[in-house]
Amino acid sequence: MVDPEEEGGCAFISHYLHGTKRADTPVFEVYKSSNPMLFEKYRYFLIKIWGDSRKL
Repeated sequence: MVDPEEEGGCAFISHYLHGTKRADTPVFEVYKSSNPMLFEKYRYFLIKIWGDSRKL
């Protein structure tokens, strides 16, 4: 995520696809200004992942 708190924020999302090389995996760009609902869903779950993580 880039500048998630700003109106111009964006997220670059790449889902894990079994059997696909990382270089061949598609990357989706979600912009807060053009798709605020989807952007907020990804932002919410990213914050949950960070909050539930712990240092090893």
